[in-house]
Amino acid sequence: MFEVLVMSAALALPTQDAGSKPWVVPVNKKVKGNSLKDKSKRLRCKVNPRFGIERRWGFSDRAKLAGRCGTTHFKKINTVHTRHGHHPSASKAMDFMTNTAGSCSVDRKEGDHLFKYFRKNWGKFGVRYIIWKNQYFVSKHSGGRSMGRPGCTHGHYDHLHVAFK
Repeated sequence: MFEVLVMSAALALPTQDAGSKPWVVPVNKKVKGNSLKDKSKRLRCKVNPRFGIERRWGFSDRAKLAGRCGTTHFKKINTVHTRHGHHPSASKAMDFMTNTAGSCSVDRKEGDHLFKYFRKNWGKFGVRYIIWKNQYFVSKHSGGRSMGRPGCTHGHYDHLHVAFK
């Protein structure tokens, strides 16, 4: 009788799946190795057309992995790019565009999910810092420091900026 009660109580507990939290992505633990290909398979990330500049710029492996994962797991990320002048160099920084339509508030929720994903996986991607919604984050657990920049793009309301070590 006791076993039946325990089993029925266990079945009644709500389960937590990755679908309810899009920033939680299951990891394929069977894949071993430290190459970019192995890490991509382990994190279930693929080369994506929205990250089409991967082969042209000579990105660092950490930046490539983050670009692949950002576009694979977050469908509303319109594009991933970088430009000369990003700190510390263009090959080690990415802009994940949540909205290219010119509105600061469209798809900000998707940006919030991507932000949580990178914070949760800070070490896996070798993140140096993240800028999102006019806040500058220097570690996985730090609170954001206000940047005080005006505007949608300069304030990083329409894109998430991630720099890597």
